[in-house]
Amino acid sequence: MMIRKATLNDAQFCHGLTVLENWGHTLDEIAAVVTNRSADFFIAEDTKPTGMVASFQYGRAAWIGLLIVSKEYRHQGIGTALMEKALKTLKSRGVTTVRLEAVSEAVPLYKRLGFTPEFDSLRLRGEFHGAKLPQSNISEKMVEDIAVFDQNYFGANRKILLENFLALSSVRLVEIDTSIKGYLFARTGSLTTVGPCVCENEKIFESLLTQALSQVKGPVSVGIPDRNKLGVSLLEQYGFTVVGSSLRMVWGKKRYTGIPERIYAIGAPEKG
Repeated sequence: MMIRKATLNDAQFCHGLTVLENWGHTLDEIAAVVTNRSADFFIAEDTKPTGMVASFQYGRAAWIGLLIVSKEYRHQGIGTALMEKALKTLKSRGVTTVRLEAVSEAVPLYKRLGFTPEFDSLRLRGEFHGAKLPQSNISEKMVEDIAVFDQNYFGANRKILLENFLALSSVRLVEIDTSIKGYLFARTGSLTTVGPCVCENEKIFESLLTQALSQVKGPVSVGIPDRNKLGVSLLEQYGFTVVGSSLRMVWGKKRYTGIPERIYAIGAPEKG
């Protein structure tokens, strides 16, 4: 077995793995990870690709995700090898803190690698019938200021990721008074995914959420830290229900924690 960097030629294989796991990623989203300059995307390969993992670096902090091994190749150490490759690469670049969202069956693997639990993240879904066309009041010039605002709550500067979401999202909203008070991205399709969304308080989140829901049709998915009790309660008031959860885990120094109570939608499990 060898582990190599992914190329765009691998995007179809990687997307197929996410489809089998029902993770809701689009082919465009997978291709964007492969080409993102803050990401490393690795493929495990024997005579053919057998698994994948991706990492996103934000200075000395990073996230790992998209760890999937083809079902017929599981329990052969491939997942461990992919994780070790991702961690080794991040450590060589000065990363001291790594986080991830763990599905229950992967928790033992992550614990063996030195990850420890922080808190649960919830996944909620609802069905909506918005009548407005998707809108945006965020321009490319605003991303720098949004990244500065976001860093106060996320815990690290993820400007490159926000630029990525700006390109992928059809709903792009920001709340500004004398300064930025909150923002929301949503990627539409057969399943609309809200996130990232960071706000100073739940009133600003409600304002952005109602605008977003008026612009989408069909099922809508949101991931949110369970520490954000007010955010979870508000989503439930608007008709969302909890359909699953993951365990937020951390490796290395427990830094760059941000303020989970102000994260109203995570960007993606593999990106934070």
